[in-house]
Amino acid sequence: MAEIRINSTGELKLYDSDDSNYVSFKSAGTVSSNVAWVLPSADGSSGQALTTDGSGTLSWADAGSADPSSADGDTLGTASAEWSDLYLADGSVIYFGNDQEIKITHVADTGLTLKHTATADDKPVAFTLQTGETDIAANDVIGKIDFQAPDEGTGTDAILVAAGIEAVSEGDFSSSNNATKLSFKTAASEAAAEKMSLSSAGLLTVANGVTLTDGDVTVASGHGISFAATSDGSSASNVAEVFDDYETGTFTPACAPTSGTYTTTGTNLGYYTKIGKTVHVQMELVVGNKGTGSGNIDVTGLPFTSADTGLIHTMMTSARETQVQGQNDEIIMSRDVTAIVILGAHHQNGMQYSCNFVYRVA
Repeated sequence: MAEIRINSTGELKLYDSDDSNYVSFKSAGTVSSNVAWVLPSADGSSGQALTTDGSGTLSWADAGSADPSSADGDTLGTASAEWSDLYLADGSVIYFGNDQEIKITHVADTGLTLKHTATADDKPVAFTLQTGETDIAANDVIGKIDFQAPDEGTGTDAILVAAGIEAVSEGDFSSSNNATKLSFKTAASEAAAEKMSLSSAGLLTVANGVTLTDGDVTVASGHGISFAATSDGSSASNVAEVFDDYETGTFTPACAPTSGTYTTTGTNLGYYTKIGKTVHVQMELVVGNKGTGSGNIDVTGLPFTSADTGLIHTMMTSARETQVQGQNDEIIMSRDVTAIVILGAHHQNGMQYSCNFVYRVA
């Protein structure tokens, strides 16, 4: 027969049906004050356990719950007693902060999503890599992200770090200096090595050239492509090694005689290509009725103003009259103008000129 016995040792013993074994409760050897536990008024649910409110009242609670006693009141593990592994289910979420504004969500079979849940403006999610080093010297790696396939079955090169991004100090850090570059590392049959870098000054350096499959390279006004690494010409001076402009287009030139006037003119058309400070021009000039026109021909409306210094302004000149077989007239150009003069013109009705010349701009 089951019974409860209280003996002199202070144990409360619950015996089994044949009195051979028991389960007991025993108080501590020394109790500073009386302790009374008040049991719940009903049974709990499956899997629940008795918990205390700290004042002797017991209640049922989920056994798997690890709620802290207060907000920011408990730790999980200690510096000397760490947890080893943590297993979470598909779609698990980890929240951070009193407002749970930062969360990491597991996306099944894909990866993790880091999100700032606040909806106010200017609330980006920040992921910061910090080093504990206290004396940063030149070429120290401050932080890095590596990409690797360590379980690749073929081994050897396949399991090496295949790519990475590193933040590398450009000099000794000080109260007035934290210059750092970003190093972009890739691999072909090697451990990943730097192939591109972005300096603290914004200089992008690429190891083996740049290929554009779409889009354009845009250079800001006043800048260009530098060829300073190439050799200068022999006996060269005032060398400019920055290619700062390329442009091609059309324009509409106008023509008039230096004496008299043309009664009618046709449709004139000009094409130009500007490379650096040199402009290549092709023009077609048409005169319907020569009227009283005589002398040279003034042509205006060129796309760029000629250089205002120097001796040479037109370097290759040709103006061919279609009505005069084999007639090539000379073109001259003054400084700081958008016009040329065709010398020795033969004024005729239906006259056409084909002009090709090159000049230097300011």
